[in-house]
Amino acid sequence: MVARLDCDRLRKVDELSNNRAVDITLSQGKTKLQHSNSSTRHPLSKSEDIICDFFIDCAQKEAPNQVLKTFSDFFVEQNDRIPEALKQVFSDLLIQDEEQYFTGALNRCCYILINHWIADPKRHNIQRLINLLLFTPQVSTESSPLKEKSRQWLNNFLAGEQWQQIQSFALRYTEIPSSNNDKKRENWKNRYSYYLLSEQCTNLKNPQEQREASRLASQQIGRKFKFNLAMHLARQSAIATENRVDTNPTQLSDRALSLIQKTLTRKRQFDYRNIANIFLKQTDGVLYKSFKQSLLKYLLFSFKENSTSDWLRTRLSDRLDSLYPDYNDRPLNAKLLLRTCNRLIEFLTQEDTDNPVNILTILAIQRNYLTWAIILLKIVLISPSSYNHLMSRTAALIQLYEDKPESDCQWLIRFLETLTVVLTIAFDRTRYPGATAN
Repeated sequence: MVARLDCDRLRKVDELSNNRAVDITLSQGKTKLQHSNSSTRHPLSKSEDIICDFFIDCAQKEAPNQVLKTFSDFFVEQNDRIPEALKQVFSDLLIQDEEQYFTGALNRCCYILINHWIADPKRHNIQRLINLLLFTPQVSTESSPLKEKSRQWLNNFLAGEQWQQIQSFALRYTEIPSSNNDKKRENWKNRYSYYLLSEQCTNLKNPQEQREASRLASQQIGRKFKFNLAMHLARQSAIATENRVDTNPTQLSDRALSLIQKTLTRKRQFDYRNIANIFLKQTDGVLYKSFKQSLLKYLLFSFKENSTSDWLRTRLSDRLDSLYPDYNDRPLNAKLLLRTCNRLIEFLTQEDTDNPVNILTILAIQRNYLTWAIILLKIVLISPSSYNHLMSRTAALIQLYEDKPESDCQWLIRFLETLTVVLTIAFDRTRYPGATAN
């Protein structure tokens, strides 16, 4: 029986989850900063935390206008109106020439304010924050050497990668003027910001504030796409009406979506999640060499026998044989499972232009996007901890081709569209039309 989709309930859950996520971020922010201090850190790194703590309190207690004024006084104007609580910190950083802690605090405070204003009623303030830095006033020629130094720090920040990441992150909430005349080149990558944000929120090199902002933004994108996809598939399964207004949230045709939907919404005992659980139980504690042989069968299970599957079997078999041969006679454990799955993800997403038979190249040429996506799905179903690695590898692919025009990246776009739909349906508890209960 086709499950009915409660649209109003989905909308309410989405709104409640979004608001709760923002509240949690604000309440945990200062605690995370305080816990990040360590006796092994440079003494002036605490100055960075003091600045961030100050702006967390400011964002929670003050109106956006006052927050922006204080932010401008400290980071942009660097004038006499700097809050008393920060004057000594600012002076210490300037006198000891510690640019990294000033720009580190600036980077983190941008994300602190974005996190605070990410909800719809305050979202327009993100644009104001970006404009504040985009249109930084010139320093007077009569400025003191210390004022000139601090302005140079700000200019260095605005010319660096951290500022580019902030603008890219804020783009979905603002109307930032683009410095790139090629709009198409920018737009195709932005459609897949979910993968880029997912990578940013798991990258420990990024400050906590950026990771938290990326996590919230990626969740919002994921929820919105999941809801729109569920609505579209529900309408597609219903009797068409003449005046139906429907927007496909993907760049795939309805026929392609229908194929993916039917492939993933099988009878429960044959769905990919259940098969993954059976596989894990059957291979629990077996020798690693035996596990790799079973893994190959698992990954290719349900695919039709043809020249493509034969070629894929050979390539995957060769790769598995080469993985950790010293462990072949040892029992499988969780760590070895994770490492194996991560290596397979890398193998399936590794661009190698010097190798004409590279697996990624062949799958792209043959347009086997669904096969490609389902193998990756099967991997993360037996190793959920590998999901973040898949996000990271996919983000790396996007970044590798981001400077190329959209017309040259159609194979990658088709793969990303397919993978996004596959992961959304497979990991969503919503009963999509076509699923049957057994």
